[in-house]
Amino acid sequence: MSLSKVFSPVKLAIVLALLFAIWLLIGDKKSAQDEPPAEQQSAAQGLPKVEVKTSNAIEWQNEIITQGQIEPWQAVTVSAQVAGQIDKLLADQGQSVKQGQALLTLSDEGRSQRLVQSKAELNLAKKELASAKTLKSSRLVAETELSRLLSAQELAKANLVAAQLALDYGQPKAPINGVINRRYVDAGTYVKIGDPLMDVVDIDKLKVVAHIPQQQVQHLKNGQDVELRLLDGRLMAGQISFISYAANASTRAYTIEVSANNPSRSRVAGASATLRIHLPKARVHRLSPALLSLNDEGQLGVSGVTDDNTVRFYPVKVLDLDNNGASLQGLPDSFRLITLGAGFVQPGQTVEPVEAKQ
Repeated sequence: MSLSKVFSPVKLAIVLALLFAIWLLIGDKKSAQDEPPAEQQSAAQGLPKVEVKTSNAIEWQNEIITQGQIEPWQAVTVSAQVAGQIDKLLADQGQSVKQGQALLTLSDEGRSQRLVQSKAELNLAKKELASAKTLKSSRLVAETELSRLLSAQELAKANLVAAQLALDYGQPKAPINGVINRRYVDAGTYVKIGDPLMDVVDIDKLKVVAHIPQQQVQHLKNGQDVELRLLDGRLMAGQISFISYAANASTRAYTIEVSANNPSRSRVAGASATLRIHLPKARVHRLSPALLSLNDEGQLGVSGVTDDNTVRFYPVKVLDLDNNGASLQGLPDSFRLITLGAGFVQPGQTVEPVEAKQ
């Protein structure tokens, strides 16, 4: 049955008009519910969201950890100062010696006779000079002759000193207190001037040599305590005894020396050790290195949000970096750190911060 048969044309027009009006009312109501006012929509779209979390500074023990080489406090090679054959060994490898103690004896090679001769020549020169002085008072000796005899006496004195030294050199002595670490000769060996005889090392005290990067050397000073860990896990205490004044031209690192007592004479000289140097404590933030970025001036730092929701770039100083994070100095004691979205906003820009999920 058609609508024209049920309703008259006038009634049909009225019904259609009512349905159209109802449709318009429903559509306007739904639109009002689904869309915010233009001002609110514009404001929401203008504030980018960033994820933030509150970062608090902690007390952190800064330290330098590096590798070093352990050396004897002193190491001296005793060399032959005169030529000759080794007559007798007076000390052997591993033996403790005192400074001035004889280590071996060389063949005489006529040195004793030269000493006797030098003494006789000096005695004669003294007598001749004394006689000349007596005759000079009677004007029987010329002034030039007196000068010659005086020179002869001085030459005889010098020859005597040289002869005595040559005889002493025939019995080389330990230059320091220490231990014979190596013997190069045996009894019967013939040596020339300059040939090595024995190595004497002082290991009652040790020296550890290490190299410190130029960024860290300003934190060090002489007398600063250092913890030394040996390869077998043993610990030794030491103090910085020297810091070089110029860096290595190739590595830009400074050489330091650490002194450590070794009363038990542990055999560690020549080995390596791990140095742990404690620096003054500092307030730092421990953050992921992934949060670090560079600003337009090339400064390294992180981004945060201020109390008025403005983005701020904080330059930082990296004190330490390891697998667990970076220790950063130069930040407020507590601030809101941007953990997500920092790359899409600029310093000074207002943002909508969203707390990161814990």
